[in-house]
Amino acid sequence: MDNDFNKELIEYLDKKFTGIDERFDEVDKKFVGIDERFDEVDKKFTGIDERFDEVDKKFVEVDNKFDRLFDVFATKDDFQEIRKEMMTQNDKHQLLMSTDNYARKADTFFQELVALSNQTRRHEKWIQMLAEKLNVKLEY
Repeated sequence: MDNDFNKELIEYLDKKFTGIDERFDEVDKKFVGIDERFDEVDKKFTGIDERFDEVDKKFVEVDNKFDRLFDVFATKDDFQEIRKEMMTQNDKHQLLMSTDNYARKADTFFQELVALSNQTRRHEKWIQMLAEKLNVKLEY
């Protein structure tokens, strides 16, 4: 009886283990499918990585272009430096007032020069008249 029981137990357990093996085979097949899907996803990510590498290269090119632009265009510091060197409105006003004063003095000077020139001509004329009346010859 023990032999029959042992045989039945072995057959029973063998069927159970065979069922478990079949289930493991099915699970293995599912894992193979999952592995294939992961391989496809990995390929897609590789493609995406390549595209991101291209985009990164383009960003580097754009950065280089901006660097060249910053070398050409004036920065805020450059404008502040230029602003310090430029004339202020007050400086312009003072320069205009100085120029106006100079022009006024020059005008006065030229008027006095014309007056002196006229006076000198009159004096020369008088001197010539006196020299004629006194019969004196003038030498220049």
